[in-house]
Amino acid sequence: MSNSLAYLLLFVAMTTSTDTVQVQNENLLMTRPDGYKTVFQDKTTDTLTSEMVPLDQSAHNWTEIVRVQIFHGLKATPEQFKMEMDRARARICSVRSSQALTEARENGYATLVWYDSCSLSATTGNPEFSWFKGIQGNDSFYLAQVSLKVQPSEELSVR
Repeated sequence: MSNSLAYLLLFVAMTTSTDTVQVQNENLLMTRPDGYKTVFQDKTTDTLTSEMVPLDQSAHNWTEIVRVQIFHGLKATPEQFKMEMDRARARICSVRSSQALTEARENGYATLVWYDSCSLSATTGNPEFSWFKGIQGNDSFYLAQVSLKVQPSEELSVR
């Protein structure tokens, strides 16, 4: 497995800087992990989504994916967001578990990291093992996700 899991826990930084013209209000700053390519981006009035996979994989044929989403204007705590994600994921996976790993304040923002395992996803037709980091911003809600289609080691699954 690549370094994307560790990357998830480290790469998300919130800022209120206005150093560039594009940066306004509150922003999520991140870089694409080394060895990854962007395979999907979508922007609507409510969300911004970006998906990245290792260079030798594709949007439809991946074993590891990094997904970053910004939910513009969403006023939810990380715990509330996790509960909604749990409900949504229960609809696509009948045998699953979800466990909060770390709850903290980072740079003044409430964050929650959790792990979710699914025995068989109706969306991908494979098992999925995911780590999420939710950040409650002042302007929006921010979510970073790393998902695997292969069983992680026990050490990784509860880290």
